[in-house]
Amino acid sequence: MRQVELMRAVFASRTPAFGSCWGIQVGAVAAGGDVRRNPRGREVGFARNIAPTDAGRVHPMLAGRPPAYDAPTTHLDVVAVPPVDCTVLAANRMAEIQAAEIRVGGAALWGVQYHPEFTLAEIGTIIDRRRQLLVDEGFFPTLEAGSAYVAELKTLHADPARRDLAWRHGLDDEVLDPVRRTAEIRSFIAHRAKPEKSRRARA
Repeated sequence: MRQVELMRAVFASRTPAFGSCWGIQVGAVAAGGDVRRNPRGREVGFARNIAPTDAGRVHPMLAGRPPAYDAPTTHLDVVAVPPVDCTVLAANRMAEIQAAEIRVGGAALWGVQYHPEFTLAEIGTIIDRRRQLLVDEGFFPTLEAGSAYVAELKTLHADPARRDLAWRHGLDDEVLDPVRRTAEIRSFIAHRAKPEKSRRARA
């Protein structure tokens, strides 16, 4: 598929790359791994209790993340067979690879299975569009319950100080604070994108 070929070209050019969700999956396949439907089912809304591995605790991509954290997510597939040169950086009970560094030659992809770039409003919109599917899969008892869930996420997005809603949904600053939520992206820019841009400018 064209996305895989594009990722192989990125690896070949040694361009720093970051991928979330489909991004880490494409990177894994391009590097020789395999992606399959998660036998544990769909992970949607928030990935809970993501725990850095020993490697993840010292990797700059996860700098500042606590020993366990939540993150916005929506996926059904997972990296089932990692590429040969892959360091798993984080996992939880739903996915054995929630974060990883995938290397091909001198190139590397920093990737996460979750979506640090998604706001609560964006997650709410995705869930709203899939309400019937999520009712069918047992995530909500009714469409109305799904609508109520979405409404609360969007209210919390507009007013992160709503402690009642944050408590009800079990969300803390790792999700509610946009700076903390996007930690992996900011780390990638600081440690990979900016240094490579400077190197190429000097070349």
